[in-house]
Amino acid sequence: MKSKFPGLEEPSRGALRRHFAAIWQKLKNHEPLEGEDKVYADLMQQHAVYHNTWEFADELEGHEYDTETDVNPFVHIAFDAVIVNQVTLDEPRGIKNIYSRLRLKGLDHLDALHEMAGVFVTEFYEISRGRIPYSDERYLRELRKLVR
Repeated sequence: MKSKFPGLEEPSRGALRRHFAAIWQKLKNHEPLEGEDKVYADLMQQHAVYHNTWEFADELEGHEYDTETDVNPFVHIAFDAVIVNQVTLDEPRGIKNIYSRLRLKGLDHLDALHEMAGVFVTEFYEISRGRIPYSDERYLRELRKLVR
């Protein structure tokens, strides 16, 4: 079954963190980045609060984040990247319009992504637990609530 969540892959925690560290090094060295790595790099740069995390990402391989009290910056960026990819591809159809409407409401780029990612995370959680099947219609309906 084709993934309805473009851009979301499930690498191991260590592999993801090492990958983020490599992307950060390329950024610091002004090396070119393409594709998904460029999406991650752009998001990593935009989240200044996490710059120190990216600097030591490879050393944080075994670090656990308490999901009740901490934001996992690696997962945060991965979910933001999902939204960037969905908006870029307009998949599901209509999501680009929702993003545009959030921007027109006065949200900056990151705030709009974060609002949309909040809806995505809820959907992803319910679907990954087998509680509900994926539905473009439901997902878009929940996203549209953000622009009312």
